[in-house]
Amino acid sequence: MSLDAHLHIWDRTRSSYAWLENAPAEIAGSFSVDDAFAALAPHGVERAILVQADETLDETAFLLETAAADPRIAGVVAYLPLHDPGEFERGWDLFGGHPCLAGIRNLTHDRDDEDWNARPEVLAGIAAVAERGLPLDYVAVTPRHLAHVPAIAERHPELTIVVDHLAKPPVGSADAWAAWRAGVERAARHENVVAKVSGVYGEDAPGATVTDAVRLAVDAFGAGRLMFGSDWPVIVTAGGPDRALPPMLDAIAALGAAERDAILGGTARRVYGVGA
Repeated sequence: MSLDAHLHIWDRTRSSYAWLENAPAEIAGSFSVDDAFAALAPHGVERAILVQADETLDETAFLLETAAADPRIAGVVAYLPLHDPGEFERGWDLFGGHPCLAGIRNLTHDRDDEDWNARPEVLAGIAAVAERGLPLDYVAVTPRHLAHVPAIAERHPELTIVVDHLAKPPVGSADAWAAWRAGVERAARHENVVAKVSGVYGEDAPGATVTDAVRLAVDAFGAGRLMFGSDWPVIVTAGGPDRALPPMLDAIAALGAAERDAILGGTARRVYGVGA
């Protein structure tokens, strides 16, 4: 059984989720915890970390309320605005003491500025996360996004940076793969950087692509700095868990027992400070 370190739910009556207006139809509705576990339990998922999917304090409240009411939820990586000190402090006053708060994330990949994470006001927000002892989930979907990770890791050695989705390994391009690999390997040189084996799939040949990505990640980070995540319900756009999860889980299953245990739960429990 596993702890899924990257699971989303959304309730469109609780937050705006404006990005869903342009999302594929199959994920444009609301998704509950029950929906998630019905789809993921057959693949061994027993508990999960909820991860923010909207940049509102309303969604932060919704996720924390959900986690407090459901023992299947081990913790929440929530939204507090890195770029707005006043709103960050207001959010911290509201939610900072919540026992289910396990980390902070912003939708940095949705911004036009690929250097947004390097802006002074955002760096100040990252410092505020580090000061509070929480990990920072970091969304990177381009090499430029990933390029800022080493500098942030060096600036805040006390901060654990969690690179979501292995920074999205590219499919079908040797040049893009080489650039992605170099960026991942540079980030992995910093011991305070970990990564999620999540959201890693391709439309044409997911098995080969995922196996290569998992092997590279284990070589770069070691299993003790990797964690499994389903990326539910976004995974529905890749054919759903029954199609997209087996290649990733098969690649993890091929590892040694200690490595499997780390990726399937041990690393997430340590990084997010949640119990077994």
